Amino acid sequence: MRTINAGSRGIVVRTMVAGVAVSGLIAGCGTTVGGSPKTEEANATGANTTLINGEKSVVYNPCKDLSDEKIRAAGADPATKRTVTDAQSGPAAFRICQWEATDLPYYVSIGSSIYSLADTRNNDKLTDFRDVPIGPRTGLVHKDKRFDDRCYVSLPMSGGSIMVTAGWKHGEQTARDICDLVIEDGKALEPFLPK
Repeated sequence: MRTINAGSRGIVVRTMVAGVAVSGLIAGCGTTVGGSPKTEEANATGANTTLINGEKSVVYNPCKDLSDEKIRAAGADPATKRTVTDAQSGPAAFRICQWEATDLPYYVSIGSSIYSLADTRNNDKLTDFRDVPIGPRTGLVHKDKRFDDRCYVSLPMSGGSIMVTAGWKHGEQTARDICDLVIEDGKALEPFLPK
């Protein structure tokens, strides 16, 4: 019988929580047509999205397109990279990877999506919306109603959006505001992200 040590158990729990959060964000972004879920088709795709088998798919991939140097600029350790979702074939509504921060006990996730900031605002699973300047762009800070230990900033991108997430490691929250951290991370990453 194999047992999981405390460090591995923490990784498993964080991975499961990240997967649940992504599922919630994905579930809130579609519509239902004739009883079947359907993503809304765009009249034209942006430079960072394409159509695959008639479905809009995000092209920009932070898991592959961000160098270690750019991850370090955000205060994260490239060696701790974990893929949350990155379809190898077929359409992909999201591509998300996660790294551990080097200075505090939290993780930084960077994701690309076919969904716009308007879609994010209309997602009833999200709350606490506010606009903040992130470099030359206006970012949308928000939280997931189910998880108080993480915060998101979404940035506009041609054909969709980029989402930067900061989330405390399980049980390791500090006095810093997690939304302040994600804004700092978003500002550090913004020059490297597609427009």
